[in-house]
Amino acid sequence: MSGGLLLHLSAPMQSWGSPSQFGTRLTYPHPTRSGLTGLFACALGLARGSDLGELAALRYTVRVDRPGRLLRDYHTVGGGYPRERTVVTAAGGRRPLKEATLQSERWYLADAAFTVAVTGPAATATAVAEALRRPVWHPYLGRRSCPPAAPVLVGAADDPVAELHRLPLHREPDGKGATEVVFVHDTDPGTGRPPLTQVRDQLPTTGSRRFAHRPCGRPSTRSPPTSTPVPAPPGSPLSPPTPAPDPASPAPPAAGDTAHPENPMTHLTQLHLHPRSREAAADLRNTSHMHQRIMSMYPDALTSGDAARRSLGVLYRIERTPQATTVLVQSTLAADPTVLPDCYATAQQRNLAPLLEWLADGRTVRYRIDASPTRSLRDGTRDAGGRLNRGKPAPLHGKDAIAWWERKAHTAGLNLHDILDIPQEPATGHRATGPIRHTLTRFEGTATITDHQALHTALTNGIGRGLAYGAGLLSIAPHHE
Repeated sequence: MSGGLLLHLSAPMQSWGSPSQFGTRLTYPHPTRSGLTGLFACALGLARGSDLGELAALRYTVRVDRPGRLLRDYHTVGGGYPRERTVVTAAGGRRPLKEATLQSERWYLADAAFTVAVTGPAATATAVAEALRRPVWHPYLGRRSCPPAAPVLVGAADDPVAELHRLPLHREPDGKGATEVVFVHDTDPGTGRPPLTQVRDQLPTTGSRRFAHRPCGRPSTRSPPTSTPVPAPPGSPLSPPTPAPDPASPAPPAAGDTAHPENPMTHLTQLHLHPRSREAAADLRNTSHMHQRIMSMYPDALTSGDAARRSLGVLYRIERTPQATTVLVQSTLAADPTVLPDCYATAQQRNLAPLLEWLADGRTVRYRIDASPTRSLRDGTRDAGGRLNRGKPAPLHGKDAIAWWERKAHTAGLNLHDILDIPQEPATGHRATGPIRHTLTRFEGTATITDHQALHTALTNGIGRGLAYGAGLLSIAPHHE
């Protein structure tokens, strides 16, 4: 007999451990399986080394009500003490005074909120519910410095996953109706459920803990969270629909849309670069190195020769914010992020086929592209066939760059409503034939599809020059007024 629980996890800070090295402790953007198991074990009063077999039978679905924001805590340990009280070394001695202070960075989710559906054997669910009402040890959200801001247990439910689609969201109403919500699942959600993702890690068979060096794990290769519109219950202040999705994260088509069976499989990989990775920092400084790094995620047999990038349809764009740097990689073959160096990035992947099938003339979209607008400076010379040579390309700026994008967008089957042009850091680097430099401008706004087949071609093939160096990847998403 199965049972179910609903949990509410919110706090000023929470942290759900991801693969980390000692100096930097990262967090996943949602509660993890091992973190939730530890929370239950704490409430039950299970000592380290206890058998966690009953808790292993529980399954989790996480609804991200508020994603929060990343917060970095600069942390020191062991400084200011005499030699006999400094941090103990692995050999059992004490650290010398000059090396007594250990420095680390602890990353947290600030002001995040999650609603969690727990399913499993009824006896286990009942025991966990009672423990959460009267915990043996106080529960915390990932780290002991992160106590919950409200009672964790919401209550029991026969079908807690279905209840996630009815419970109000823990966020301020935006007045736009339905709200885009991310779900995270640890098993196949099955027929009739929205496509969800996997909770990150595996549950250990016992709660034993070893104190040793923590090597960085490989990047996660799970599918990314899928945004699913969830209507609020009648009378709720959080009445219906969604803020327009980010162009970097296209939403799936609405039910009943006409499919285009000729569309090839297209994949999007999001690489969230580790802020302290030396390899990632070096790749960001040299666009040629970044190109090589991205191509390393595909089989060697397919990435030899000059046409490798074109044959795999590889395009990428670098998204920079004050908090993080993300590389979006699009290709016709799914990338393998596990080949990247340790602590290089965490990865999320999705299939873009639903978006390509959704394309139809007359639909309104939001768009974004980092392009390298240029014009050729013809020198009057001709080739062997008598045609004028194109000459050296010259970068375009301002009104000239906007006019270039208007022409390209028209060819790509888009009627632009508005254009926001934002200069980006140029793509620079070195290769065997000489230096590389592409001036980049980000264009974004809204548009109407006038030729969905031409748009499909532009989405998969890219637009303009510098396609191997972070330019030309066009992203779109359905636009909601």
